[in-house]
Amino acid sequence: MSIIFCQIQLLLKTEMPGYHLAESDMERVPQKYKCRLCNLLLRDPLQTPCAHFYCRDCLDHLKR
Repeated sequence: MSIIFCQIQLLLKTEMPGYHLAESDMERVPQKYKCRLCNLLLRDPLQTPCAHFYCRDCLDHLKR
């Protein structure tokens, strides 16, 4: 299970990145401004009915 999760994270980080910041800056960004899939700063954010936020590209990738 963890191998699949790591492969999905790698795929998301290489194909659908959010906005990149220096690691020290990302540590100061509140979680609500980060995509729950790529864990980067939200790019073109969308909110799900359950109030989670994702980058548009990350959410589109999940729908496929």
